[in-house]
Amino acid sequence: MRSIVLAWAVAGAVGLLALPVQATEPAPTAECDRLAASPNDVSIPPGTGVEFVDIDAAAAITACEASVKALPDDPRQLHQLGRAYDAADQYDRAIASYTAAADKGYALAFAALGALHELGLGVPEDPAKAAALYQQAADGGMVEALVNLGLLYEDGRGVAQDYAKAASLYRQAADKGSTYANGMLGWLAENGFGVAKDEVEALRLYRIAADGGAAFAQHNVGVMLTEGRGGLAPDDAEAFKYYSLAAEQHWAPSYNSLGWVYNNGKGVAKDLAQSEHFFRLAIAEGDADVRGDASNNLAWLFATQNIHLDEAEGIARQAIAADPTVATRHDTLAWILHLMGRDAEALPVIEEALRLESDNAEFIAHAAAIRAKLKT
Repeated sequence: MRSIVLAWAVAGAVGLLALPVQATEPAPTAECDRLAASPNDVSIPPGTGVEFVDIDAAAAITACEASVKALPDDPRQLHQLGRAYDAADQYDRAIASYTAAADKGYALAFAALGALHELGLGVPEDPAKAAALYQQAADGGMVEALVNLGLLYEDGRGVAQDYAKAASLYRQAADKGSTYANGMLGWLAENGFGVAKDEVEALRLYRIAADGGAAFAQHNVGVMLTEGRGGLAPDDAEAFKYYSLAAEQHWAPSYNSLGWVYNNGKGVAKDLAQSEHFFRLAIAEGDADVRGDASNNLAWLFATQNIHLDEAEGIARQAIAADPTVATRHDTLAWILHLMGRDAEALPVIEEALRLESDNAEFIAHAAAIRAKLKT
């Protein structure tokens, strides 16, 4: 499963071309650095900086406004004030601060502006403009901008879709130290997009990104361990560890996977309460695809236990609405209706499941049980 985390692009894809750190900085500047410096800024000590999602916007705005007042021409302080405004959803002010920093050649600011244009935050959504800004950031030496630009080429947003170009950009970023870029190369290798299809190589690249903390890569290593791909034998216990690492970073697909793991007792003791917990997290935090899968899984969990059938019916219908082409979701709803004694309603639903997947033995058995009930 590939991962594109545009929140990361706003927050994390900002980080190079800055002034050297002075031995002694004015107090407002030090406080602005403490509250709003980007972890990708090479002008601050390694391992410092604040992830975008962790910025205390109100405190950072106060500190960075004072810092910019003291040092109005310092591009790093301007950029950090932009991050503070950005974190507070004050996009007009963020754009003004980022632009002031970009006008002074600050690469992080070009990338931040690119992310706002890509997402349409404070400006009309314009992926072509985003691509141009990411290119300027990359030209200024910003490694993460290469990844963001690669994502646009991968998706064909603002530029002509070009997997080979995306792979080239990811490779450049990986060669410059981006573990995340290795994960994106892994996804291309897993699927044979722009590079030779090679699951063993994909796993190797995913592991680099996973070791670097990329949640999507941790999840994808888990999937390969579950399915026994990439040259691996299936290993449910090890897969559970990787899903857990990704879930700790709120990677919603891993919530769904953990729900499945606990439901089936794969690699961990079976625990239906934990299964329900993780399916609910996936529904609450996932995108449309994840919500659809998790809704169906939670509905089926309730069906297998013959509990909460009214709620199960509702979430099963939500799963179908999210993607009516998935046969399993129709089967889940049909069986819930059967358990509720509503076989006349269940029949057309199970027939739709069979239309989509006519040779599924479980669907056939469910259809036979529903038809038999209607004859009694």
